Amino acid sequence: MIPGRVTISSVTRATGYENAGRIFGGDVWTDQAGQATVVLPAYVREHYVSFTYELTPADPEVDASVVAGLLDGRFAIETSRPHTKVIWRVTALPHTDRGG
Repeated sequence: MIPGRVTISSVTRATGYENAGRIFGGDVWTDQAGQATVVLPAYVREHYVSFTYELTPADPEVDASVVAGLLDGRFAIETSRPHTKVIWRVTALPHTDRGG
């Protein structure tokens, strides 16, 4: 896999009686600086407002963190070592204002 390349999958899950969340997940490899950007589908920023992030480095001795939250459909991660595979998951909750 090429560093910085992203694989994405998504599922819908119920988070309450009226709200449905969507889970986006995949994996990404960090570059030589230990950084990677994950790009989510364009509709995410239009339909979802709240996000939680989960990162799991493939190497348990490596730390990973979100260094820039979702903006313009992408977020950035950083690892304590370069060229590390990171499995990520973003849970997105929709806008709740229904105009009435």
